[in-house]
Amino acid sequence: MRLALFWLAVSSRARYDPGKPQEHDGRVPSRRPSDREVADSGVRREEAERMPWFPSHSTVCDGRPCAPGEGNLQHVREDTPRGWRYKQWTQPYIHREAWVQARSRDVPHSPDEVAVYGDAVALAKRTALDGRVVVTSGDWDYRELVLNFVLHAHKLAYHNTLVLSMEAELHSDLTARAIPSADLSRSLAAWNETPAFPDLT
Repeated sequence: MRLALFWLAVSSRARYDPGKPQEHDGRVPSRRPSDREVADSGVRREEAERMPWFPSHSTVCDGRPCAPGEGNLQHVREDTPRGWRYKQWTQPYIHREAWVQARSRDVPHSPDEVAVYGDAVALAKRTALDGRVVVTSGDWDYRELVLNFVLHAHKLAYHNTLVLSMEAELHSDLTARAIPSADLSRSLAAWNETPAFPDLT
């Protein structure tokens, strides 16, 4: 059985002004957002000054598993004649171009089916029927959709189904349900440190 692996190679190097505060090390800035950062974030200054400096994601809320989307930063809402909607061209944390451009452009790892994806490949081979495997993926927020997909696949007699779990919590949950799951959380976390991450989601 051949397992095709695709990856995104980004060759350009980051160019940024070293005199500007990069703050790409996770340090929370102790300053007010600049006018450019406020404008790039798509909100008014008073809103920007209440926004966090970094994106965040949690799988535990108040000591319990977060409901889908609950552990993510929430976008600004606005009222329209047809009801509320998430405000377009905004994001729920302050946009700092210097921080974005300072992130690594290097591919975090090669698509090595032994060193990097060995466990996933081995699981695919064990799950396959007649050399074929049905693959889906998801993270903790999409756990209900992932479970729905797998259960329907089983109902249609596609028992050669496995999940590429993008978060360890989803992997643990599926494993407890005896659903084949490959834990790719560390691989995704590595990609999350690059500007290429939005292109992978």
